Amino acid sequence: SKGNAKANTDAAKAEAEALADAAQGEKFVVALLKTEADAKVVEAALTAMAAKLPAAALLVLGKGKAACAKGVVPAELQGTIAANEWVNTALAKTGGKGGGKAASAQGQARDPSKIAEAEAAAIAYAKEKFG
Repeated sequence: SKGNAKANTDAAKAEAEALADAAQGEKFVVALLKTEADAKVVEAALTAMAAKLPAAALLVLGKGKAACAKGVVPAELQGTIAANEWVNTALAKTGGKGGGKAASAQGQARDPSKIAEAEAAAIAYAKEKFG
């Protein structure tokens, strides 16, 4: 329902803002939302997070039947990590893949039950890139 979608979006935004507040000064953040999230909800959460962490590389994953991921990387970090490679590395764990560019990329999980593995892969990839 529309009301439910709005509640999910609001919950995801609040969650993203809290995560961003806790991650001030970090070079990257990978967040698997606790709220069930489709692409629209993930985008809203990512936008909320990016407003607070404009200089960080961010990847947000949504769980549930529409499990997905979206990443954004500011220009000054694109030489270190590319959003499209980051999203693809994560979603490969679910049999899915993403599309996009170094600045911004998104994609769907094929097997939503493996989204936590995608989160772990995204974190490992970013740690390796940021050394």
